[in-house]
Amino acid sequence: MECGPVYAFRCRTFGDVPSALALHGHVPVLAWIWKWVSDFAAVFAGAFFRPTPLFESLAGEILEEKKLRAKNTLVAAKVQLTRLSDHFGKMRVHRITERDWARYVAVRREKAPGCRLFDDRKYMRQVLLRAYNQGFLKRKIRLWIPDRPSSAGREITDHELKRLFLAAGPELSFQMEIALKMGLRLREMLGLRWSQIDWTRRSVRLSADETKTRRGREVPINPDLLDRFSKRFAGSRSPYVFPSPADPLKPQHDNKATWRTVKRKAEVRARWHDFRHTCATLMLRRGASVSATRRLLGMSEKVLREIYEHLDLDDLRRANAVMSDGRADPEAQQG
Repeated sequence: MECGPVYAFRCRTFGDVPSALALHGHVPVLAWIWKWVSDFAAVFAGAFFRPTPLFESLAGEILEEKKLRAKNTLVAAKVQLTRLSDHFGKMRVHRITERDWARYVAVRREKAPGCRLFDDRKYMRQVLLRAYNQGFLKRKIRLWIPDRPSSAGREITDHELKRLFLAAGPELSFQMEIALKMGLRLREMLGLRWSQIDWTRRSVRLSADETKTRRGREVPINPDLLDRFSKRFAGSRSPYVFPSPADPLKPQHDNKATWRTVKRKAEVRARWHDFRHTCATLMLRRGASVSATRRLLGMSEKVLREIYEHLDLDDLRRANAVMSDGRADPEAQQG
């Protein structure tokens, strides 16, 4: 007995026409022709009318890729994609529009007022972009940004830095110096392994899997910190520079509690990420080029442009004075 998807399509679309022709005494040739036409129609339909996948199936594909390429963001991706799938999961991707995103934002804000939806939008865009690249969407869906615009950070003043270092203990003080003088992100620093340090080149190597922007880079160790790294390495029994207090074979998870206590003692309102912003600002102010600063810190052009625009008028005057040779100064010409 004939079976399979082609036969199912033919029966669903045309019915059992060969049997009907046989009952009416038609010659077998007509039945064979009808079978051939229906087979051709089934193949044509399968080639040009692919079923549009559900949102949750494309979200699952992205999650599987995360397992292979970006394990450090797997947990966050799983949380966000699961949340999105709970809302959009059974929808065909070609039916999703900007209005559906607006409804999702309204529902999230109703359940958790004041929540940030940056990551929700990020993974929603990934799913819709995959659908567009695979031909299931005729146009790119533009998702409006529901969060208020936030600055890249602020520069911590010299006075605030002194108070923070006075309030911090040796461990946190070392971490603060690394963030300030080398510009490492918190996750890059806490996950740092001794095998990533090249003692000959006096640098730290960060692979693409260990950075936020998925671009590997090499960061020179600041001369002020080289001796402290060496002494720490000599007395370490862990593969990590900052091991977990509970298990030396694992990296330190975070320093939020200690950092919060230090800020309260120093009476300073700042984020940990502001150390990185301060590092970039000081580098630009002291004459480092924009391209060198970007390569060293692994920053995007947008964030670095915001930092560059925050430099005050005195900084711009000093930068402009580099091009001055005194010939345009009337007092210098009179002297």
